[in-house]
Amino acid sequence: MRYNVYKYILFGALAIVIVTSFFLANLLIGLLSTNTVSFSAIGAVVIILGVIFLMFYILFQFLQSLSDKDKIIEKLSDELNRLKTPQIEEEQVQTVSFNPAELAQKIIPSTPQSLSVQDFCEKILMGIANSCQIVSGIFYVKDTQTNTFYPCGKYAYYSTEPIEVVTEGEGIVGQVIKDKKPAAFDRIPANYLRVVSGLGQGSPRYLYIFPILNKDEVVAAVELAAFVPFDDKQKQVLEQLSLIIGKIILKLKQ
Repeated sequence: MRYNVYKYILFGALAIVIVTSFFLANLLIGLLSTNTVSFSAIGAVVIILGVIFLMFYILFQFLQSLSDKDKIIEKLSDELNRLKTPQIEEEQVQTVSFNPAELAQKIIPSTPQSLSVQDFCEKILMGIANSCQIVSGIFYVKDTQTNTFYPCGKYAYYSTEPIEVVTEGEGIVGQVIKDKKPAAFDRIPANYLRVVSGLGQGSPRYLYIFPILNKDEVVAAVELAAFVPFDDKQKQVLEQLSLIIGKIILKLKQ
């Protein structure tokens, strides 16, 4: 802002110098045309004109330097924008490349028709583990005769007690089935689930449960546990997955 003010002041001063020089030049011409003028007066006008032209030169050099600075600033600005452009394009590519439906499709086995229901459920859990970094999971499938959901597949699950059958509306899995919508739970109790590996054992603190529907009927449910929260992109992939595998499960059960 201050830079522009200085520039306007210099332009104004230059204009004043030009107008003053024209005035003095006309005065000098008028003095020379009279016979009574003294040489001292003419000399004084000439000296003043010389000073004014010197000021004109100095102001012109200042304006020239300001113009050069403008060009340098513009060049630096263009260079900075050029450097930012690849980063913006990369971010746009990353945004466009995220396709939940496509990622969900990669989780599904290539030939599900050749698998049993249990094998299919466990392969789905393995695919989810690879894409969403879960540490444990249970796949519940609906028993149409009893209207309960039995554990049909599991991933990295360890317990001395058998997994209980789930009834709609009972427990957190049963509530998700009743509501027909996913639910996320943070900071679950340490004794809720334990993961055991060759590196030791630990208790996941984050839980995500989502139903699998065929039209408006819940045909299965998946319970996932992780050491870190499930982010929005992971939830979008799982939501797309739930829309795809419901029909597959029904066909495999026939």
